[in-house]
Parts: sequence; C-alpha cells; structure tokens
Amino acid sequence: TYLMDWMEDMKGRLQSQDYGKHLHGVEDLIQTHALVEADIAVQAERIKAISSAAQKFTCNEEGYRPCDPQIVCDRVTTLEQCYSELCHLSAGRQEKLEE
Repeated sequence: TYLMDWMEDMKGRLQSQDYGKHLHGVEDLIQTHALVEADIAVQAERIKAISSAAQKFTCNEEGYRPCDPQIVCDRVTTLEQCYSELCHLSAGRQEKLEE
C-alpha cells in the first residue's frame, strides 16, 4: 500500500497546473520535475520486483497460496497500470514545462 499511496501523491503533483510565472520559476519547476522523474524511475525497479515476486503466487501449481491467485494478479495489474499512468503524466508535465 505504501507504493500505491506514493504513486497517488506523485500523481497529484504531476497534475499541478503551476507551470511557473516567469523564467526563473519555470527553471525551478523543471529542476524539481527532474528529481520527480528520478524518483519514478527508482520505483520502476520496485514494481518489477513486486511483479516478479507475485508470480509464484499466481501459478496454478499446488502449494502455499496466501489468497486467491486472481486477487494477486489483479493487484499486480493495478500496480502496473498506476505506474504506467504516472509515467504518462510525468512525460506530459515535462512537455508542458518545456513549452
């Protein structure tokens, strides 16, 4: 849940309509955005690790299953979709800041 909360927080930041009122403000926002993009890139590794770890709970083999495999699949899919949306929002904000 931490990662989902973090992504929701970042999503809110990326949807900001503040694009700076003058050149100095825009430059500051571009620098801040570069840091946000770096944070997003770091989270990609965590998402890959979570997806990989979840695979053992989604296979149809017998063995330990903490819950229904479909629930695990759904959660991983949701996580990956949220991350994809975050990347899309980040690219859009970068584009608007550079206008």
